[in-house]
Amino acid sequence: MIFKKKLNSERNGIWRELWHKTCSPVFTSHPIWQNVDEFGNAIFTVAAKNYDSLKWYKDGVVVCGNLKSYTFIADSRDDGTEIYCEAIKDCYSVKSNEAILNVSSYIYLLDGKTQYWQLSSPISIFVDDIIEFYFMGYEIHSSSRRFIGSSDFIVSLSSWYKNDIFKIDNLRVLLDEKEITNSFLIPNDNKEHIIKVFATKDFELSTLLASGVNLNSLMNVPIYNFKLFRNGTSVYEINLNNKNQGATQLPTIGSISATLINYTPSIWFEKGYIPPTNHTELMSYRFNGIGGGASFEAITLNGDFELSFKILYQNKAYQTIIGNSINDKYYISLISNMQLRFQQGSEFILIPLSNPLVTGVVYSAVIKRINHLVTVNFSDYSIGERGLIKLEPLIFNTLFNNVYGNNAVGCFYDLILIDDGIEVINSNMSIVTNVFVNSVGSDILIDDYDVINWVIRPEYKSEVDLNGLEGIRQRFERAQSGVNGYNYIVTGDSTRFNGYNMMIDYYKYQFNKINVSIINNSQSGQSASRWLVNLGGSTLDSALLKTPLDGQFTIMEFSFGLNDFSLGFSPIQIKKTITDCISNYLKLKPRAIVYLVSPTPTGNLIRNFDLSVIYNDLSVELGLYLVDSHIPMLDVFYDLDYMQDSTHPNSNGSVRLVNYITNEIISPSLYDDMTIDNKFVAPLPLLSREMAKIVVFGEVNLHTGVYLPTPTSRVMLDIEVEPNFRLNIKSLGDSGSICFYKIDMEFISGVAFNFSELNDIQIPPAAFRASLNISSLGFEYDNLGDAPSVKYIVDPVTPLSMALINKNLEINLDYVD
Repeated sequence: MIFKKKLNSERNGIWRELWHKTCSPVFTSHPIWQNVDEFGNAIFTVAAKNYDSLKWYKDGVVVCGNLKSYTFIADSRDDGTEIYCEAIKDCYSVKSNEAILNVSSYIYLLDGKTQYWQLSSPISIFVDDIIEFYFMGYEIHSSSRRFIGSSDFIVSLSSWYKNDIFKIDNLRVLLDEKEITNSFLIPNDNKEHIIKVFATKDFELSTLLASGVNLNSLMNVPIYNFKLFRNGTSVYEINLNNKNQGATQLPTIGSISATLINYTPSIWFEKGYIPPTNHTELMSYRFNGIGGGASFEAITLNGDFELSFKILYQNKAYQTIIGNSINDKYYISLISNMQLRFQQGSEFILIPLSNPLVTGVVYSAVIKRINHLVTVNFSDYSIGERGLIKLEPLIFNTLFNNVYGNNAVGCFYDLILIDDGIEVINSNMSIVTNVFVNSVGSDILIDDYDVINWVIRPEYKSEVDLNGLEGIRQRFERAQSGVNGYNYIVTGDSTRFNGYNMMIDYYKYQFNKINVSIINNSQSGQSASRWLVNLGGSTLDSALLKTPLDGQFTIMEFSFGLNDFSLGFSPIQIKKTITDCISNYLKLKPRAIVYLVSPTPTGNLIRNFDLSVIYNDLSVELGLYLVDSHIPMLDVFYDLDYMQDSTHPNSNGSVRLVNYITNEIISPSLYDDMTIDNKFVAPLPLLSREMAKIVVFGEVNLHTGVYLPTPTSRVMLDIEVEPNFRLNIKSLGDSGSICFYKIDMEFISGVAFNFSELNDIQIPPAAFRASLNISSLGFEYDNLGDAPSVKYIVDPVTPLSMALINKNLEINLDYVD
């Protein structure tokens, strides 16, 4: 029995083996490995015989049966999926070879300049709707701003201009399921991130990665898988990364598609990594403020030096630009967006900046130490300077490192360090490697290096300085736009500044409206010849001192010549002197803008003609803009409502002259800002200033003006006066007489008077200096305790309305009643 059972069992095995060989399912072809793009068709096929049915498996799970091919749309999650087929005959099955599906996922990298997604129809967003999309962390460059845009500006999630931080307004935003707020750093790590935006108000969405009526705020960061959820249900979905669909991405839910404006097929990148080397743009290393900075061989700076670089500014306190990793007594740090700290050994100074640095803006920075002065300049936008008590050596060996405060953040490039005129560092910092190549010395090692920190270089756009009238207007427009630090220097004589002239005061009143400071560099009696050699109070040196940096913030109005004639200079000499004045000024302040205002007409017709010719010639030969003061002033020359005398405008006349000058130099775009109003009109007489000097021993000869050191006499020497004014002098002295002199102290005339009576003394037309005899009984006078008074007699000026002040002039500045 046992033998029989064994025989039957062996026979069954043989039969089963024979059945398997002749009747079981057999695959004659197997599924093959597939490489497809996401959203493309993945097609797997088999060929088999002797089977009753087929089953397809995807990662071990049955997905379909009885088909010789299995087709599905590939998803990024299908990458690496195992596919096989099973053939079944009765109770017997055979498994095919496994095939692996490789799915390539793509994203479209917009150029940030002309490209954006335009929806086929606006999508109405309601409160509590949730907008969701994915994006690849990537550097933001060019004029890029918006993730989400709309035609009516109701947009709230954006990046700052040329920056890498979020700006969030009136929305709740999650980044990778974590809530974020304003100024949160946008990742640029080439990794996938998800954004969820919770709407807090109704608006319409018509574009992606753009905003504004002119669609001028574009972003280059790639986004995909756009969805809109309403009450927990997805109502709109667009992939935005279906390479096969190209420019127009069709919806997977809903009826709205998205078209890429200015589509270029070649800018599809495989998701996961966009290597910087794929770009032709210059690169820059972005410091994140967490890792280290950069190190180099120590450099000692003993004297003057200049450090220049470009920086994509990020607002963070206490950022060290350059320092020393061993000794914290040597560094330069931005301690805020409006202040820089300069430490040299035992001494440090804080340098305030004229304008706050703006996050996301690329600046061209220059920091200098020249003698005892440290100057800072960020793109002619924000400047500062401060003096040092002493000079000490500076020893630097680190960049952007936390020697003092925090590590620097942002992008830096084009670094140059000049020591006493010799370059010791020159690196454009653009080669993608772990060092900054220094063309004039040892290379600079990047600490805590990570290749992912290389980004497309943020673009620096320098605004070209214009010259002449366009340059003047350009600076006024910059000032009006909010850039601080611009000044306007008024250089001239008593036709610009004296006791009855309101020109300087009115300039200040008007230019304050456009954020420009007025600097008075005018003086009664001053001439071009004296200004040039620094005689007097308002001189070349004082103008240079009041001009910051190399003049890029300054406009100078120049008007000399009247007193040069009085000093005996010929027209040829005056022309050369004025040329020397301007060239010497511009030699030290080369970026200042000087323009000419011809001297006001006087009763001397020959002098008027000569000065007009001189100024017209200078305008042509020096290429300087010219305003002709004869145009506004000849029409009112003999009118006492406008003129103090035959040379000097009074308060009404000086306001008239300022209105004409500003009308000629102000941009039409600023007419609404520099308005003409009656608030400054109705000028009251200025308070007469006290001009008395200290009484000393001696006297002056009434007929020659010569000073005699007589011990028994008392005199007041070198009183500054203005031509054509009237003086009232009070004293307890016994010998009242006064001598008048020209600006160079050449004697003009003497006048005797009685202290005991009311005196009204007329100052001669050419007089700018005076000396006053007080007493011939000096010893007795000393016991009187006298305090002499020397003041002008000020006559009131009838105030005119602005319309009368500007009569017969074409003034385009807006009138405000």
